[in-house]
Amino acid sequence: MRFCCDDRFFSHARLGIQAAALLPEWEQQLLSSSPQGEELPLLPPCANSAEQLAYDCLLMDWLYDPRFRHLALAENGRLLPHMLPDRNGDGAYQSGNPVDPEMCVTLTAYLLQNAVNELRNNNIPGFCRRAGVLGHFLQDLLPPSHNLGSVERYQLFPHPEAGHFGGAASGYEIAADLGGKVPVIAGCDIATAAFHLANTALKYAHASRSLIPQLMAAGYAKDRELCREILRTPARQAVELTAQAWHTAFSIAYGKFNASEVDALQAIPLTELYCAYHHPDIYAHCGNDGFCFDGTMQKLRLLTQDGEQDFLNGFGLTGHSGMKFFTGGIFSRLTFTAGLAAHKTSFLPHIDLDFSVETSPKWQENFSLDMEYGGIRQAEHRFGPGSPAENFDLKLKDAGTLIFASRAQAYTNEKGMIAFDIPHIGIVEPVLYM
Repeated sequence: MRFCCDDRFFSHARLGIQAAALLPEWEQQLLSSSPQGEELPLLPPCANSAEQLAYDCLLMDWLYDPRFRHLALAENGRLLPHMLPDRNGDGAYQSGNPVDPEMCVTLTAYLLQNAVNELRNNNIPGFCRRAGVLGHFLQDLLPPSHNLGSVERYQLFPHPEAGHFGGAASGYEIAADLGGKVPVIAGCDIATAAFHLANTALKYAHASRSLIPQLMAAGYAKDRELCREILRTPARQAVELTAQAWHTAFSIAYGKFNASEVDALQAIPLTELYCAYHHPDIYAHCGNDGFCFDGTMQKLRLLTQDGEQDFLNGFGLTGHSGMKFFTGGIFSRLTFTAGLAAHKTSFLPHIDLDFSVETSPKWQENFSLDMEYGGIRQAEHRFGPGSPAENFDLKLKDAGTLIFASRAQAYTNEKGMIAFDIPHIGIVEPVLYM
């Protein structure tokens, strides 16, 4: 089918029709039937079920219409959040609680399962409603305006004119025609697919948050075209994520999988996972993908048995820090190399670094200045001055949280004071296996 993204489609429906256009032909054929349902009199004219699917991306906002309220509810009966969820399933930036990656996966799994169930029952109109809500939920996780509380947003970016307020572009109603990639499956079962869909949403949301300053400035300036340009990337990502979720629902419901797509899911670089927690410095933060020396990012160069070696894939962190990843219990094995940076700080005489890999069955929120998170230690290694890198191959059965912790041990200096020698440590070429 050919789709026309005309003025009938707005907000989430505009993203939905562009997502439908990315679906494989066999899925579009299933959506070529006539639309049905009690929402149709409230919508612009729909030519087919694909257009109904796009419009049904609006249904999650119709929570005060008793005919459609059930579609806007999570499995526990609470209203679905319109932003990243906290542990209770409420919107994290409204409740004031931290974002909970496990709840993000749980809600995605519930909505994906509903859509799959409708397809298995050959109920295309029912699928359109359930998949529309799934699309809306995922789309709402991404825009900059949903990724910081409104109070904090206006405190951090006050209007330049005294007595004025507002100015944040709300999001997708100005999305232009965006294009996008042909979707690949997120998984062959609900648990795996929900994990990867939510993980992608978390990564996109993290990147989207960096757009808030320029979006606020453009909003205050009433520069609609600049707002459109700033929002283009998160809007396109929302289209692609929606298309992937719908394609995955079709594939699971009908058992149609591309072998190469399935193979690609068997081994995932850990760098493709959202880093849900990185022990922060009070004053500074740098990216995970290299070492930060004197305020400059450097490549991942480690001390190894064969001398200094560069690595292209991995994480760099200080020798007294921690990182957490939500892994959802879907992976069975992890391989990686950990070692000290090829830098002068790795030869300080009192380096005594307790490095460990820990797991927890659920998402683990513990914070510790001492990097004592209370997880189950799956591996540990002690690094001293100039120690070479070490290879790890770990079993991860039922691990919901993966924790890397590096603890610099104290020593007493010549003045009788407690001191630390803290090097930098790299976790390189980390791969998760199903």
